[in-house]
Amino acid sequence: MRIYTMEEQVNRQYWLWVTRKEYYLNKDGSDYCDLDPENYKNGQGSDSWWTCHKDTRKGDLVLLYRTTPKKDIAYLIEAMTDSFSLMKDKYAKKKGWDYGCDFLPLVKIENPLTLKKIKDNPYLEDWNALKAAFRKKVFSIDKSYWDKLCQLINIKNPGFQQVVKKMGIKTTIKAFREKEIEDKLVQTNFEGFHELGYNLRLYVDKKTSRPGQQFKCIGNNRIDLLCLNKKNNFVVIEIKNVKANKAAFAQISSYMGWIEKNMPGRKKVSGIVLARGFDKGFEMCLEGNRVIKFIDIKEIGFE
Repeated sequence: MRIYTMEEQVNRQYWLWVTRKEYYLNKDGSDYCDLDPENYKNGQGSDSWWTCHKDTRKGDLVLLYRTTPKKDIAYLIEAMTDSFSLMKDKYAKKKGWDYGCDFLPLVKIENPLTLKKIKDNPYLEDWNALKAAFRKKVFSIDKSYWDKLCQLINIKNPGFQQVVKKMGIKTTIKAFREKEIEDKLVQTNFEGFHELGYNLRLYVDKKTSRPGQQFKCIGNNRIDLLCLNKKNNFVVIEIKNVKANKAAFAQISSYMGWIEKNMPGRKKVSGIVLARGFDKGFEMCLEGNRVIKFIDIKEIGFE
């Protein structure tokens, strides 16, 4: 997981993703459940990626435009990872998709912004996506156009702009708290873990001196902390300053798999999710699993 700084928050990017009906409508005409924010709150959301621009970064915000038959903007989404290559994904390669990122639906817009409303607004006359008739998979949105689109959405969805504003503030607070926890653990040589019986130290690559903090692995993803235990086996630590969910379990599992396959020595790999409790989805994933453990942040001294 990449932690974003205050500068990155200020330089947050905005995107429009364009999707066809097979990716937003079920065969019975109902909305695709993997785009419903409520499913993610309940720990039932998809752990999959969405195709994106190669310059996408974690924390970027996205509006989702639905092509025929809907022809509207109906979802607000957050990019949860930097973009990563899809070259090894057979389905993506067949579709001509080069890059993807993990995503989190934030808002399902109850009264979507229609294409007609977009066309009727003089301010959006030169907007690149409109001029191109939404014929690309993704468009970058300038901040001025982003603000106008949010303003138009807010007309029939009062409070939408406030939700966007609050989401940004919460994300910043969450990111910096996680970074503080991460830094403190390294600075104290994992003292909090030692008291719980975990003898850990930060991994450092002998050849490159590459440290295990924010350790780059799959694509542009980064492991929060890559450690070694007393047996010199790898321990992957993923920090969440919220409840751990099914997506967090899938995330650390993918990191552990990458370490197991790509790191020298092919040592045993275990994982620790450090979070503020967990939901039912995460609990179900833990059942019968012996290589991934959960520790509450409070247990190692962080309130």
